[in-house]
Amino acid sequence: MMISRRTVFVPFLLLCSALAALPHRALASGADETFDSAVFLLKQCLTASPDGRHNLLLRALRQLRDPQLEPLFSEKVQSESPTLKIHGLLGLAEAQKDRKLDLVRIAAIENPIVQAEVISAAMDSDLVSDEQARQLLNWPGLEVGVKVVVAAPLVKKKQLPDPTFLRDAAKKSDNLGRATLCHLMLLQLGDPGELDHLKALDKSTDPKRDTVREMALQTALRYEFDRVAPWAMAVATEPGVSSRLGLLALRAALRFGAPGAADLWKRQYASNDDPSDRTRLALIVLQLSPWMEASVYEPLMSNSDPLIRKIGVVGKAVVAKQNIAPAIVDLVQLNHPVASNWAMMYAKDYATDADAQTILLAIILATDSGPARNHAQRLDDAVSATQILSEKPTLEAGKLLRSVLVDPKTSNDMAKAILVGMMRSDTATPDKLLENLPTFDDPATNNVALLLLAKHGRKLTPDQLNDLSLAVRGGGSLLPTLRVQAAWTYLKITNKTREALAEVLGG
Repeated sequence: MMISRRTVFVPFLLLCSALAALPHRALASGADETFDSAVFLLKQCLTASPDGRHNLLLRALRQLRDPQLEPLFSEKVQSESPTLKIHGLLGLAEAQKDRKLDLVRIAAIENPIVQAEVISAAMDSDLVSDEQARQLLNWPGLEVGVKVVVAAPLVKKKQLPDPTFLRDAAKKSDNLGRATLCHLMLLQLGDPGELDHLKALDKSTDPKRDTVREMALQTALRYEFDRVAPWAMAVATEPGVSSRLGLLALRAALRFGAPGAADLWKRQYASNDDPSDRTRLALIVLQLSPWMEASVYEPLMSNSDPLIRKIGVVGKAVVAKQNIAPAIVDLVQLNHPVASNWAMMYAKDYATDADAQTILLAIILATDSGPARNHAQRLDDAVSATQILSEKPTLEAGKLLRSVLVDPKTSNDMAKAILVGMMRSDTATPDKLLENLPTFDDPATNNVALLLLAKHGRKLTPDQLNDLSLAVRGGGSLLPTLRVQAAWTYLKITNKTREALAEVLGG
């Protein structure tokens, strides 16, 4: 074992040397206490709490994707609480090899609102295949509103088998939002006459009109319904349109290449002296940079505001496909939450492997810089960046992240963010990351490293098992989400999952 990077020579992840020296009887007692603590933590997942703690704990258990948790998630499926039911159904799906929703269980849900929420959440998590979506559309008892939700991704992929139900729903529905979504999808499927229905919405006196228009534009952006472009442009230029709706419509018009949209953006930017408004306009074209023209970024590059100026540099680099990574790294170092989030999504979806590695590493390293007020957000970004980096198969994330972990300048917060990101990864393995890794002087950081090892089935030494046991009982300052993961992992290592679940589910 190597010497600690803090020059403390201790066994890997040893949190308390006195614990290792306890007699056998004391350790046995500690094991019993750990089992009781683990059961207590799991029981906290069973009841909805006013502060939403149960959501965090259940999401943490779902992240383990462990089939042995099926009894607990099956119990949640029977819950009267819609939130707990959704967690149960998603947890069961995520623990399966094919990661797909169980349609039989969905059919058993009598409340159509809960059905819609479950299916929508499962679609967001990529737990519904196209074939399953088509099956759902053929269910005679499925509420039409749910079918409309299911249809959207199929329309995007041009795989909707029969749009008849959309036409019927648009004609018969007294729900303005549902009817508008149907018209939106029928327009995307090639019926130009549906554009008239959207124009009619603009003239509606319904008090929900603008809320529905926002929803329609957001749906169009999410599913890339590009035929909405002329309507989006009309809303963006509508006299008296609210700033919120107008900017959303302008974004859709720009994204889908509506004629005149770029010129409209330029006019709005040039005529607006308010720094906040100019920043919002700049962020729009940053987020749309893969589809924009270079001329949009020219006025930004001469702005005195560092954020706006660097957005201009990034946008022009993305359009030109040159020097992208250095420009984005420079932008990330400003620690602007929206800009950093965009940089992460760009690295995930559009960047070359080399650029993605550079950008994601910059987001991780930004954890220790910037103002205290958004430190928590930077930690979350570092976790997400680590997860994305580790799930790119062509990159050696373990070796790269290890170099950060062993750097004496790396803070405990940054180290924990990296380890948590690896914990959340579907594909990451800890071998290259943790082999002969020096211990940290922070117990919580050491505990996360130990948890990562245990999650991947690595055999723990007696000292390490004692450390994990102490973490389950509340030592080591683990966050509740990591502590419940430690609890389940400890039960697996000690072959007590069935015993624990029997006690948890038996009341």
